[in-house]
This record gives sequence, C-alpha cells and structure tokens, in this order.
Amino acid sequence: MGYLMKKYISFILLSFLFSQCSNSNFGTLKIDSPSLLESATGHSLKMKNVNSFLRFFSGSQSKTFVEIPINKAFLRAQKGNPNVAYRMAAFRISDSTNGDCRNQTITGSIYTDKFFSLRGTLSGNGCQTDYQIYFTLTAEDTVEFTVTLSDKSLNRIAMRFGSDETEQFFGFGEQYSYFNMKGKKPFLLTEEQGIGRGDQPITAGANITAGAGGNQYTSYAPVPHYITTKNRSLFFENTGYSKFDLSDPNEVSFEFWDNNLRGTIWVADNPLKLIELYTKKTGRFEKLPDWAYGTWMGLQGGSVKVTRIVDSSIEAGNPVTALWIQDWVGRRKTNFGDQLAWRWYAKESGDAPVYPEFKEFCSSMNKKVVKVLGYINSLCFRHI
Repeated sequence: MGYLMKKYISFILLSFLFSQCSNSNFGTLKIDSPSLLESATGHSLKMKNVNSFLRFFSGSQSKTFVEIPINKAFLRAQKGNPNVAYRMAAFRISDSTNGDCRNQTITGSIYTDKFFSLRGTLSGNGCQTDYQIYFTLTAEDTVEFTVTLSDKSLNRIAMRFGSDETEQFFGFGEQYSYFNMKGKKPFLLTEEQGIGRGDQPITAGANITAGAGGNQYTSYAPVPHYITTKNRSLFFENTGYSKFDLSDPNEVSFEFWDNNLRGTIWVADNPLKLIELYTKKTGRFEKLPDWAYGTWMGLQGGSVKVTRIVDSSIEAGNPVTALWIQDWVGRRKTNFGDQLAWRWYAKESGDAPVYPEFKEFCSSMNKKVVKVLGYINSLCFRHI
C-alpha cells in the first residue's frame, strides 16, 4: 500500500474516532432532600420542578430561560492533559484525563427575590470537589449564571441543559458548513478555516501536504453564543477551548477547558430583540463611514497590476472606495503551492517585492479616495 494511501486511511480513521467522542458522558445525580428543589413562588425569578426538569423563568415572562435535568447529573468536572500540535495556523488537539468528577450530589439551595443557587459535590475516579451554581435575574429578560468549583486543579467543566427535538440552534460565531447546529457537535477554537473542511479527497490532500484540511467547524472567528427557535439565547464569557454537543434531541451539553462557567441567558419575543440584548452586553459597531458603502475590491498581484485594475474600474464609473489586498506581505513557494510570506510587514525590498515602496502605493490610493485594507493573522506571529 502506498505511503499517501496509508496516510489517507489513517486520517479517515482518526477523523472517525474524533467524531465519535462526546463530552456528554455524565454520571449519576443524588439529591439529599427533595425539598431542596421545591418550586419557588412569590419571587421575581421563578423555578418549577416539571417532568424531571428545573425550569427557570421570570414573573413577567412566559418563556423559560433554561431547563436543568434532575433525573441525572447535569454537571461534571475533570483534570485534563491536552496534547496540542500546531502547523500552518491549524491545530490538532487530543486530551487525556487523570481525574473525572462525573457523579453529582445536590446538598443545598438558596432562594431570594431575584436569586437562586445550588450547591453540592462532584466525585468520581481520582476526583472530588464542591461546587456552587448561581442564577441571578438582572432584568426581566436576563439571567446571569456562574458555576464555581472548590478544587482549582480541575480544568475541564461541563454542563447540560434541556432541549427538545424541535428546538433549532444558530450562531457559534462565524460558521461555514451548517446553519442549524441541532444534531451537531461544534467545537470553538480560533484557527484557520481549512481547505476542504471534511469533503474528500481535498481535505485528506490538504492534510497530507500541509495539515490544513480543517473540518466542518474550524473557524477564524468562533463565538460561544447561540440563539434558538424557542427565542432564548445563551452567551458564555469563558474564553477557553470549548465543545458543544447538540446530538441528543432532548438536551444540549457543553464543555469548557476552564475551572468555572460564566454566562448570560436571554429570552425575548423574536430573534432581533435577542441580538439587541446580546450586543448591549458585548458592544455594538459604530456607524460605518461613508466610504464603506462604495465598492470594495479584493485584488492581489502587486502594485502595478492592482493600480491598473483600480484605475480602469474608476474610469468605467465604478465607485471604488476600498481596496483589500493580502499579498502586501510578500509571497513564497511551498509544497502546498503559492502562499503568503506570513511575516506581517510590507516586503519592500529583496527578491521580487510585489509592492515596492509600499507606503507610497498606499498614499497614491488614498489620493484617489480609495482606502487600502489588509489584515494581520495573530496566529502566525510565531513565523515573524
């Protein structure tokens, strides 16, 4: 069997094994006293025990913020040891654990007017820790939640919420392969988008030659935020590597490589209102300048070629206001083809500079009322 064929088969096998991994292998749940989870009445933040789920909602809202299953463990923590390989701005990650707190006990709860908390223990193979979960109603349509662990050596924390087969999930930042994530297992890590993204044989070829094949979830701009067709939205403030599992029609589970969880849940009458609530917390873009509404041209090939195309476009009546180029950093030949130099400063001298006198080139475009745009890839700074 040829070398490339062996590599291809190995890649397919590893991809299959990776796709079978799930972060939803929780354990058992023990509740010290059923009265700990009795429905809370007369509070702004209400809780009901319905069909083995704790449902949280506000007094003025008919929509449920979140549902927590109480017929099985809904919280888990682990000690993980990651193995991370990097190549060409893409990552290969595997993980092993030497402690797994998968069994959960609820030992206490606290109710106030706008606050509900649970506390208990997590235990398992080589692992035990206390935990606390807080749900705080900060507005009629907003609940903030936190989960903390007493054992700070634990660096994996997972949780699951209730769902149903009709609920669809949208978001998770810049995603390219799927719109509705129900039934999927996305992970969130900033890296190269990938060439092929799981489609064969192009993905296998890209991996063999440059390790740059990616898969359906590799993304330049993942975000731990989603909106569902139940008109509720969840945003995590954690920044670590994370995995979501929406393959079970009746729940959504998530794991963060962290020692805690912190997030916000919103409910509203429509998706637009949910976006408004989300951007109110995370920030909103300022009004775009006038030049942003002209024609943006994406070009490459050097200053002579680019100038000729821009000038001819303007002469033809095209309202060009922005030029986006990526080869200002220079180009290089690799076994994967013609690629950027990845040095992130203008190549103005040396072997065949494509934009000699780069500053003068930008000034000439600015005199034509054309903004020169580019980008810097922070993942590639190690190449400088």
